[in-house]
Amino acid sequence: MKDAKIVVAISAHNESDTIQSCLESVQKSLAAGAIKARIEVCANDCSDDTAHKVREFIDDTRAKNISLIETSTRGLIRSQRLIVARNYADVYIFVDADSRLGRHTIGNLLKVMSGKTVLAYAKTELIAGKEAGFITSLYRLYCSGVMLTPRYYFHGRCFATKVWKVPSDQKVRRLAERAPRLKLYGLLLVDDIYLSAYILYKYGPKAIKEVENAKVYAYPITGVYDWWRTYRRTSVEVMKVLGWFESFSAIRHLLYRKTDWKKWRAAGMDLKAQWLIYLLIMRVFKLALKVELLIAGRINASPVDQWLRVDSTKMIRHKGPKLIFFDLDETLVSKGRYYYRKRYFINLLRTLMSEGSVIGINTNRVLSGAAPIYRELGLNGPIITEGGAIAYLPDKKGVFSELVPNNSVKGLLKKLITEEFGLYKKRYPHQEVTMSYSEERQFTQSLYVKADGELDKKEADRLRKHLASTLGEKGVVIEGGTIPGKLHAFFPSNNKVAAASIIRDAKYPGYPIFIIGDDEAGKSYRPKNTYFLGVKNSVEDYRRRCAYVASRPGARGLKQLIGYIEAMSA
Repeated sequence: MKDAKIVVAISAHNESDTIQSCLESVQKSLAAGAIKARIEVCANDCSDDTAHKVREFIDDTRAKNISLIETSTRGLIRSQRLIVARNYADVYIFVDADSRLGRHTIGNLLKVMSGKTVLAYAKTELIAGKEAGFITSLYRLYCSGVMLTPRYYFHGRCFATKVWKVPSDQKVRRLAERAPRLKLYGLLLVDDIYLSAYILYKYGPKAIKEVENAKVYAYPITGVYDWWRTYRRTSVEVMKVLGWFESFSAIRHLLYRKTDWKKWRAAGMDLKAQWLIYLLIMRVFKLALKVELLIAGRINASPVDQWLRVDSTKMIRHKGPKLIFFDLDETLVSKGRYYYRKRYFINLLRTLMSEGSVIGINTNRVLSGAAPIYRELGLNGPIITEGGAIAYLPDKKGVFSELVPNNSVKGLLKKLITEEFGLYKKRYPHQEVTMSYSEERQFTQSLYVKADGELDKKEADRLRKHLASTLGEKGVVIEGGTIPGKLHAFFPSNNKVAAASIIRDAKYPGYPIFIIGDDEAGKSYRPKNTYFLGVKNSVEDYRRRCAYVASRPGARGLKQLIGYIEAMSA
C-alpha cells in the first residue's frame, strides 16, 4: 500500500520480559519491507518496569518512530482505543506484546490489504522450547485445523486492519443488560472476537484473510489448566458478542468451527484417537463452564484474573549471536536440486552472519564433499563431517584445520574392517566381496557384497551379522546401508549433536545452537540451549524433537526456518 499511513499498535500490561524483543522484531519487519510506520506502545496499568523497558529500547536503538503512552486504565481494548484515538491511519497493525514477528510479516500483511481484504492476520507458528507432553501434542493438532471445518474469524496475535471499531464501555454496559451474568467476566476484553464478528457481519467472510507467509511465533499451551483458561476466555467472549449484540446472530455459524468428520475418517488411527481425546477434553471444559455460569456471582474468583494471559505461551528470546548448522543431503541439496543457490536464501544467511551469528555445516559427508558448498555460500563456521566424527575450522585464509571432537583413533576402523574383510573372503570364497575405503573418510567405511555381479541381500545380511558379532566387541557398529548389499561401519561415539556441542563449548561459549536438517545422529542426546529445526521432508522421529518444522519444501522451507531463528533472536 504505497503512501499509506501505517501505525503499529502494541498494548502491554506487565510485559517487561518480552516487550523489547517484540519491538525489535517489529522494527526488523518494518526495515525488511522498507515500510515507514509509527509504533505506539500503550503500557496499561503496569506494576512492573514495562514502561522503563520501552524507554530503554528507544534510547539504546535511537528509535525516532516509537512513542510510549502510559495509562492507569487496564485492558487490551481500552489501550487499543486510546492508540487509535490519538493516531489516524489507513492501516493499523496490532501486535501482541509477548509475540515475535518474522522478518517479512508486516510487508506480507500489507500486500494483501490493497484489495477487498479488510483485515489480514499472520499465521501463528507454534514452536517448541518448553516442557511439552501429550497435552501439547493435542493442542498442536487442534491448532493445525486438519480435523476442523474452515476458519472465518481471525487470531489477534498480529493483524492488519483498515477498520477498528469497538463500541465504548458505556454502550457495552447498556447492551450487557441483555445477558447480565456475563458482565461478571468484565466487558469486552479481547479484540479479535468482537472485530471478527463486526467485519464478518458488515463485509462478509472474504473480508478476513490469513496470510500464510506472514509469521508470528508463539509457544503452544503445555498444561490442561492453561488450556482451560484459554477455552473459558474465548467461549465467554463469544457468548458476550452473540448475547449482547443481537445483529451478530446472523453470522453465529462463522464464529465456531466443528469437527469435519470426513477429514477424521481419512486420518490415520493415531490422529483419530488423539482427536477423540481432544473432543472428550472439550466436552469436560464445556460442562465445567456451564456449571461455573450457573453459580456465577457466588464463586470466589475475580473476573479480571480469569483473563490474564497464560504463562506457558510466553516467548523466550535468544538475543545475540547464534551457532547454526545446516545438514547437506535432503536439506540444502535434494535429488539434484540445489536449494542453497537461491539468491534470497544466500542473502538471509549473510544477514545473520552480519549480525554476529556463526553458520557452518553438519553432515555425514567427508570434507571434500562439503567444502565446495561451504565456500560457495561464504559461511564462517565449522564443518562437522562423517556424522560428527571429525570437524574442521577455517582460518582467516579459508584453510581448514582439523578438530576431532570424539576420542576415536584414525585408521583403527580401516584396520578392523580390513582384517574382517580378509577373513570373510576366505570364509565365503564363492562370493565377490569388495570394500570401499577412502583415505579421507577417517571414521566411517563401507563394504559391498556382490554375487554374480548383482547385489545379494541375503549374503549382505549374513556379513552384517558376522561383522557385528566380532567388530561389535571392539566398539564398531555395523548397519545395513540404503543400497541393498551395502554395509556401513562406524564408531557409535560419532554424534552430530555432541560434536556441535563440543565445538560450541570450546570455540563459541554461550551461543545457542540451531541444527537444521531432516534427521540427526545422536537421537538420545540433547545438550542445553540446543534447538532442532526440520525441513518439510524430515523423518517422523526427528520431527517430534524439533522446535519448528517447515511447512514448505526446498528453499522456501529453509527461508521459513531462518525466519524462526530471526524471531527467536529478537
